[in-house]
Amino acid sequence: MEQPVFAPGVTSLILSMDFTPKPLWGTMTLQHMIEHLSLVTSMSNGKIKSAFYSKPEQIFQLISFLESDKPLPRHFKAPTLPPDRLPYLHCETLADALSELEAEIRDFEVYYKLHPDAKEMNPVFGELDERLWRRFHEKHFTHHLTQFGIISETSQSPP
Repeated sequence: MEQPVFAPGVTSLILSMDFTPKPLWGTMTLQHMIEHLSLVTSMSNGKIKSAFYSKPEQIFQLISFLESDKPLPRHFKAPTLPPDRLPYLHCETLADALSELEAEIRDFEVYYKLHPDAKEMNPVFGELDERLWRRFHEKHFTHHLTQFGIISETSQSPP
């Protein structure tokens, strides 16, 4: 099994790859994508609280999808993103955004060591524990790293 993409050091993977920072689909720039991953990771580590946007009666289907090996759909629009524009960038540089992402991933690891029974709200999938957040992050990071050609769709493997 390949190394998980949701892990400290993922930014080294991003920087080490030979790719064009233009998405294969979607409108995000590379920095938007990195900041988006950082924001969602901060939801999972308890720093940012999210609302739940899906219908409660969909939870079983959503968790079943999360548990499956199916990838996230290419043009899925997260309910937390502005509907008609890209979100504003808050880091000055891509390097700053990458550093922030690494910090959020490390904080995730610390958070669940200190709070092993914690559940945090995911805007689409509902309250997730550490195991399901890891599952989500693997799918989510894989989705976006594939979007930018950093990893290929054929190199994806379930966590």
